[in-house]
Amino acid sequence: MALPQAPTPLTACLDTAFLVDALRGDLAARGKLKELVRYGTAGITPVTLGFLYMGALERGPRAIRSIRQLERDLRFLPFRPRAARWFGQIMTRLRRQGREMGVEDAMIAAIALDLGMRVITRDVAHFSRIEGLSVETY
Repeated sequence: MALPQAPTPLTACLDTAFLVDALRGDLAARGKLKELVRYGTAGITPVTLGFLYMGALERGPRAIRSIRQLERDLRFLPFRPRAARWFGQIMTRLRRQGREMGVEDAMIAAIALDLGMRVITRDVAHFSRIEGLSVETY
C-alpha cells in the first residue's frame, strides 16, 4: 500500500491582471498558467476570484465557465489573521512614504507574504514597492 503524498508546496500567488491576460489569450500568460497548473504550485486569492467573477458575470456564461475551471485548477489562498497583519503593515508603510496602493492589491500581496509565495503579475513595478515581496512577470 502506497503512502499518501504530501501536497505540492504552493509557490505562486496569481494576480488578477495575470489571470485576465491568460483568459484573454495572451500567449505568455497562458503558457505560464499552464505550467503552474501542471505542477500544482499556484493559488488564487478571494480578492482575485471576486474580481474575475465580477468581469465574468458581465461577459456571460462562457466567461463564468472559464472562472469555474480556474477554481478547479488552482488552490484557494485564504486571508488569514497573519495576512491581515501584513496588510496593515503594507498600507501603513506605503501611506507614510506617500505612495498609495489599492486595497485589493495590498490584500493579494499580504496573502502572498503570509504564505511565503511570489506574486505572478503584469504589474511588476506596482507590486515591487512592497518590501520583502517576491514578484515575477511572464
